[in-house]
Amino acid sequence: MKHPYFMPAEWEKHRGTLLGWPSNVDTWEGLLEEVGKSHSFLMARLSEVESVYLSLKPDDDRKKIASLISSFGGNLKRVHFLDIPNNDAWLRDSGPNYVFSKDRKEIAINDWGYNAWGEKYPPWDEDEKLTTRFAEWIGYQKLFRPGMILEGGSIDVNGKGILLTTKSCLLNKNRNPKLNQAEIEDRLKKYLGIQKIIWLNFNPALDLVGIAGDDTDGHVDDFARFVSEDTIVCSFEENKKDENYMPLSEAYEQLCVETDLEGNLFKVVKLPMPAPKYFQGFRIPASYANFYFANGCILLPTFKDPMDKVAVRILSKLRPDLKIVEVPSLDFVRGLGGIHCLTQQIY
Repeated sequence: MKHPYFMPAEWEKHRGTLLGWPSNVDTWEGLLEEVGKSHSFLMARLSEVESVYLSLKPDDDRKKIASLISSFGGNLKRVHFLDIPNNDAWLRDSGPNYVFSKDRKEIAINDWGYNAWGEKYPPWDEDEKLTTRFAEWIGYQKLFRPGMILEGGSIDVNGKGILLTTKSCLLNKNRNPKLNQAEIEDRLKKYLGIQKIIWLNFNPALDLVGIAGDDTDGHVDDFARFVSEDTIVCSFEENKKDENYMPLSEAYEQLCVETDLEGNLFKVVKLPMPAPKYFQGFRIPASYANFYFANGCILLPTFKDPMDKVAVRILSKLRPDLKIVEVPSLDFVRGLGGIHCLTQQIY
């Protein structure tokens, strides 16, 4: 019997968004005050359109956080502080993965395994428990454990049976060393209701494992995203001397020949890259593709870059039904993540 659940597209109406307060000193050394303000601005914009659920450690200052959100015009009536601790704020990767029954009458949660991007950043014990704790708090009875490491930022779906991902991440032995590609595909299809997987071909042998600065082994949400059932945006670097030029060009070319379940080619649109951004001498993974669909809008990362407005125009044209909300994101990418990495949709 087939698993009777499927993962909806991110643009479907949300009950709210789950985030974690950024308090990990190892991630945000010297930046906690700045990133706290940026995170509060993000939550304020979210609270205008949907509920916000915030995972907090026992010593996080709730009054200060509430004051910050309020200072940016947030609706505190929609903000819920949760006594659910986390190791780090990247809840896209450690948080609950929602799925609907085929008739949409039931909602369930997948609790995929989590090991901090291939055991790169210990400890991750609280993040590993976060989904179960959240499911218990919110009251959902159906909780599936697929028995596989999977980060939310490593996949993107169109809600109609198609999933985007990368070989460099999902087939990396630091995630699921005992599973081969066929076994991983079986779990994705079973627990996400997927019928076709598009494997993008970043090549670890050539050190092409994502955009420059990415430490996730090639999360797809940094460069290729569905914006509708039949349209994909793909980050593109015009400068042939830039290290992103070749991998992003290859991803774009591959996507241009991919088809949906009926054999129709996807519409693939180039999304510019901002100029290279650096922090403490290292390039950081700034990308407009790390946007997030909230109710009635797209929260778009911006970087004080001339390409900010270009990205706004492209997404506005592709989704004229949605408001494009710019969210300054340099503080986020200094911690090697972005808006999409911080957020997890709740249905």
